[in-house]
Amino acid sequence: MDLNLIWFGLLGVLLAGYAMLDGFDFGVGMLHLLARGDGQRRAFIETIGPLWDGNEVWLVTFGGALFAAFPEAYATIFSGFYIVFMLVLLALIARAVAIALSVLARCEPCVKSHVKKAREEGFSQAEIDEAAWMAISFGGSPTMMFYNETKKG
Repeated sequence: MDLNLIWFGLLGVLLAGYAMLDGFDFGVGMLHLLARGDGQRRAFIETIGPLWDGNEVWLVTFGGALFAAFPEAYATIFSGFYIVFMLVLLALIARAVAIALSVLARCEPCVKSHVKKAREEGFSQAEIDEAAWMAISFGGSPTMMFYNETKKG
């Protein structure tokens, strides 16, 4: 068996793993919109709670494996689609922060620690507010009032 075929198979497994596992998260996100109440929304989010952030590891590993196995393809793809990849990366980051804020919407010390950590990681206030507004769109106006009070303090 040729080494290129082995790497190609590994890349396929990594991409399929990401698609399946993150697809579950996207499905939960869509079901979240159809929830009948706050309890059902929380149950949906808590099903992916411990694992949702780890799914991006599959995607990052795919990029690293592509670089290791096929550097010319990596250079061509990443240089040609640099802006698109950056937008996808920013969307994944914003989604992660939004999920964290929506899960912890009623925990003031938790939200403050997440916002502090985001600032330490280099997020601007506008980026944090954008992620919070995503969480607010799922949580409604009580979440908005809670976030505004948390942001002041």
